[in-house]
Amino acid sequence: MNTTLSDMEFSNELIETKYYLQLAHQHYQNWKQKKLPWELVNASAAYRKARELKKIKKALDETYPFKDAKKDKKLRSALLTTYGGVCRDLQEYGQGIKFGSEAHNVTPLNFRPCTLLGAIYLSTGEFTLGHEWYDKAKERGFSQAAYDNDIKSVYFRASDNIKSRLKQNLIATGHKYDWLSKP
Repeated sequence: MNTTLSDMEFSNELIETKYYLQLAHQHYQNWKQKKLPWELVNASAAYRKARELKKIKKALDETYPFKDAKKDKKLRSALLTTYGGVCRDLQEYGQGIKFGSEAHNVTPLNFRPCTLLGAIYLSTGEFTLGHEWYDKAKERGFSQAAYDNDIKSVYFRASDNIKSRLKQNLIATGHKYDWLSKP
């Protein structure tokens, strides 16, 4: 079982950022030195949590179209999905949609590309498409609790304009979250 810093009640934003940055560097070095392709996926996840995207974006740019992962669909989909996630974090939504769609085509039964696309579409104000992609994710095993967390994350990361419109949309579509009533 992995114990996190917050599980031990020893956490703040700076500590978490430093932790994820150190973890990202370890995964990145394993990928570079040992040629372990899943380490690039792990490095990307950790860099995203540390909100340090330049280095991993450059590595993903240089590695795409992930020729080494052609035979391993799960790996290829994970690389495409994490690349799309980095693009989403950088608000390069068109690129994020491209990689998310490509990942969905590679592994159409995997919920992860669906959640990426759902989050991007909600973030850009295309709420109907966003909800459709999240529905597909739930059909593929994405839990209700994870969905609720994703929606909250999208909401709080959104621009003020999108946040206002998304709040109206969520209420109109029957979503009842306590955090929606807070300013």
